[in-house]
Amino acid sequence: MNTSEYNFRDDFYKPLLENMSTYYRGVGYFSSGWIKQNADGLFSFIEKGGSIKWITSPILSEEDFASFSLGEEARNDVLLKERLSKTIDDLEIALSEDTLTALSWMIADGLVDIRIAVPCGKLSGEFHDKFGYFEDTQGNCLSFNGSNNESINGIESNYESFTIFYSWHENDEIKKISRNNRERFFRLWNNEDENIRIYSIPDSVKEQLLKLRKSKSRPYSISKHRLSGPQLPDIYKVIRDYQREAFEEWKSSNFSGVFAMATGTGKTVTSLYCALREYEERFFSEASAKYQLIVLVPSKTLVKQWSAELANFRFFPVICADSDNPAWKSEVKKIIDDSFYMKIESNYAIIVTYTSFIKSFQTIFSKLSEDSLFIADEVHNLGSPNALSIIDQINFKRKIGLSATPKRIYAPESSMQIEEFFNSSYPYTFSYSMTEAIENGVLTKYNYFVRFTELDDEEFDEYCRLTNEIGFIDTRTEKTRSLTDAQKMKLIKRKAIINGAKSKRQELSSIIEDLHKLGKDKYCLVYAPSGSDYFDSDEDSERIIIQMQKMIKNDFPMIKLSSYLGETKDRNRTIESFKNGNIDILFAINCLDEGVDIPRTEIGIFTSSSGNPRQFIQRRGRLLRKHKEKEKAIVYDMITIPPLLLKSSANQNIARNLILNELRRARYFVQLSEQRYEFYDIFEPILEKYQLSFTDINIDEEFL
Repeated sequence: MNTSEYNFRDDFYKPLLENMSTYYRGVGYFSSGWIKQNADGLFSFIEKGGSIKWITSPILSEEDFASFSLGEEARNDVLLKERLSKTIDDLEIALSEDTLTALSWMIADGLVDIRIAVPCGKLSGEFHDKFGYFEDTQGNCLSFNGSNNESINGIESNYESFTIFYSWHENDEIKKISRNNRERFFRLWNNEDENIRIYSIPDSVKEQLLKLRKSKSRPYSISKHRLSGPQLPDIYKVIRDYQREAFEEWKSSNFSGVFAMATGTGKTVTSLYCALREYEERFFSEASAKYQLIVLVPSKTLVKQWSAELANFRFFPVICADSDNPAWKSEVKKIIDDSFYMKIESNYAIIVTYTSFIKSFQTIFSKLSEDSLFIADEVHNLGSPNALSIIDQINFKRKIGLSATPKRIYAPESSMQIEEFFNSSYPYTFSYSMTEAIENGVLTKYNYFVRFTELDDEEFDEYCRLTNEIGFIDTRTEKTRSLTDAQKMKLIKRKAIINGAKSKRQELSSIIEDLHKLGKDKYCLVYAPSGSDYFDSDEDSERIIIQMQKMIKNDFPMIKLSSYLGETKDRNRTIESFKNGNIDILFAINCLDEGVDIPRTEIGIFTSSSGNPRQFIQRRGRLLRKHKEKEKAIVYDMITIPPLLLKSSANQNIARNLILNELRRARYFVQLSEQRYEFYDIFEPILEKYQLSFTDINIDEEFL
């Protein structure tokens, strides 16, 4: 791409800035004129919460340097930042007409970070590199290398060119190259190149490295700015009554508690609304108040989702503490050092996985201000043994625990420790059940259809053998924790027989055939069992999920299939393709259980489930999110039953208990469905055959 054939501003920068969320740039010369030339794209980029990191040489104009310094100083001087904020009413105008103030504001608010690169070691000249990297919230990225600087001449006047690489290219080598610039950028940013020294603006002034370039005065005045800081996004201007109630309950509980909210009812937005309200109340009484958030999430996918929502609420800077951001430790350490050594408190929103939080707690997170707001998404994860080992040392004053199912059903002791940490026990600080959400139209209604899948004789015989070897246990109590490792392994094997029953393959094909005839074979999730066939001893045997996909592909070649697994590359792209209808049926095992937002999903086929209600309740929640083109969701549930004719009456009790365990899940599902008054009719033949009654099927009201 070159300036002779293309308009760099309109053909390259503008569409990328309008669609991407991060921009990293290493460039020999920077001029704020670049901002003026790209005002349209930058306005959209900033409005979406985009962030920019620039590495440049120390050759700056006096005006640009003054703007950098003002922004850096305003990061930690509330009064200065407030005065700066009041000078701009319209950011869109400011970017093109009042560029220096707009740049100062962006630096002050953490949207832009600029560092100075100075060659050292075996290098003695200037930092003269020119490369860039864009990435969106879904992980798609584009990088470029070329001749142009970040200046007006680099876009308009000079003959310049660069080469582009992008992650959605079909060539794997091109995909790999597209990410190389990101890795190289952060090696520089983190001072990991022994021949380049990186300085912040204040450090570079101390080191007297800046070489100020004289330039003629700007042809515009600095007169306008707009209010910065956290604010309620336009898309959430109508906060629901129950979300306002959640804040009031949390406030009256001394800003600590658990929110038990059904999947799809807006736990993330509710917690950020609480964070915003709490910060605003402090800010009105104390102008120097800071917002400091630490958000724990169970997966990297949720890191990206939370990052987007925090940006919507304008909580900046957002630091994603995961492997996709190699600079996160140095970024957090700077916050800690500024507080400890300089007595300067910073605004921040840090998103970190439970694994990274626990691993780095002693060295990093324990040193953050105890005034930070601690938000634990999917808070039941805080009950893991590793998390419980540090829970007593977590001393943040303000806390919110989020989950559709806070209780750890098989571990009441760890559930109690979580409740003590948040000072919140059932029915919790705030609860909004799935029953309420469906009745109030917050979640969509759903139909529930049962498909009985029968074990064959070989499968049931093995199930009985394992059951007899395990002995009687009550899987609904803490007693399972006293099992031997051998017993636990046999429980897992026994569940694998149920989940991988051979009859489920054909039943899946039958369900999809019915859907295809009705023209409803799109936006469908299939929850498949993990592992390979229980009775296949070959170590290289094909996984059941692959067998299922091949079967459906063979039976219905017109249907577009894909999978979402732990090892799936570009998982965000897969989700987007499913949302857009480019994938009809998406197969998953466990990866879509917590937090992933796919409102367009209409149909869920459950070929396997664990005995823990949390799993299938959260899976159902994926299906019930509202979407303008979805009237109602559909749930197909495969209920595994023993052979209709038992070879031995000695196995009657085992068969009875198997059915009882399966029907427990069915009762959870049917209780809130449009078929809730038909439960007995659906299951009457099975209940009568095994002398079971409706009251034998116990469920926990907390999960409804």
